[in-house]
Amino acid sequence: MTMKREGNHRLLGLTLALFCSLLSIKCWSMAVDDLTAQAEKFLRQRIGSADSAETRFEITVGPLDRRMRLSACAVPLQFQAPTGELLGRVSIKASCNSSTQGWSLYIPANVRQFRPVVVAAHPISRGSALDASAITRRQSDISTLPQGYFTDPRQLLEQLARRDIAPGEPLRQSLLQPQRLIKRGDEVVILAEVDGLTVRSSGIALADGAAGAQIDIRNLRSERIIRARVHSAGTVMVRL
Repeated sequence: MTMKREGNHRLLGLTLALFCSLLSIKCWSMAVDDLTAQAEKFLRQRIGSADSAETRFEITVGPLDRRMRLSACAVPLQFQAPTGELLGRVSIKASCNSSTQGWSLYIPANVRQFRPVVVAAHPISRGSALDASAITRRQSDISTLPQGYFTDPRQLLEQLARRDIAPGEPLRQSLLQPQRLIKRGDEVVILAEVDGLTVRSSGIALADGAAGAQIDIRNLRSERIIRARVHSAGTVMVRL
């Protein structure tokens, strides 16, 4: 079966070569279209099952110069793509490894990936805290977005806007900062975990802190300065 298939490819290659010698312009235009279609098929196979209910890909191959003169290949074309994620502008290598009419060509392509990202639902003023009404999701071409975009709205709740943000603008980490849950000078509750037990005491915050931040706290009972993690508004945790 394999030998028969290879024989068919060689016969097709010889037939195309004969046509190309007689009808060069029309024949080579058809060859370019076929090359483009094969390159697109190769890219879709490389992307595989990445398409999903929330994610879709758009692939554009070329354009290629229809004046090209490529020998008809008697064997199946081989394609190579850059390693790693195929996204944005890429270059695909197509090779004809025929022993008699070998050639290779780099083909430009553009791979666009669309998926829901978090954007501003309405104008957001600098310093405003984000809540559920301020954000929504919209299908966007992530190949054109800077790094730091979000796909889960829950990641942004209670974040503060570093600057004014326009409606529909994708929200990125560089546009936001964590909301301060504790301010310098606040009296806080210290939750200390000791051998599985939780001990409560009081202290004074010596620095501002957002959720998860490590800040210095002065224990009001011992006057010692300890390092604690901000747990919630007015509460820090320390492991002893």
